[in-house]
Amino acid sequence: CHEYTQCSAVGMTGSPTPEPTPMPSTAAPINNNPTQTPTTAKPSRTPTPAPTTLKPTGVPSKKPTWAPIPFGSMQMEFWCGLDWFDAQANCAQRCPSGDDNLCLYGLKCISGVATCKKELGYSNYPGLVP
Repeated sequence: CHEYTQCSAVGMTGSPTPEPTPMPSTAAPINNNPTQTPTTAKPSRTPTPAPTTLKPTGVPSKKPTWAPIPFGSMQMEFWCGLDWFDAQANCAQRCPSGDDNLCLYGLKCISGVATCKKELGYSNYPGLVP
């Protein structure tokens, strides 16, 4: 019963069973060895061909991709820029690890940029971008 409630234990519990239930029977052992003939009504489909080796495309991605950043993580507030005001104004690129090497053209990875939501690229840096 919970606090501030009225209840009675009468009728809530039953009598024990008179005799214990019997032990479960043991099933026959399972044979995991392969058989020479199918054991099902419909055999499985024919085997698939041998795996093929995929060739690389030869074109690397333009920049690394990141795993989704959890909502509320401080990693969402790391952005590339000349300084905090610049990073906030341009939202060029995320740098979730906080490493300056992730930023292009000598920009720095700035923390605490909460206003940026989408990467806008480096087009606002005409003097830096070749």
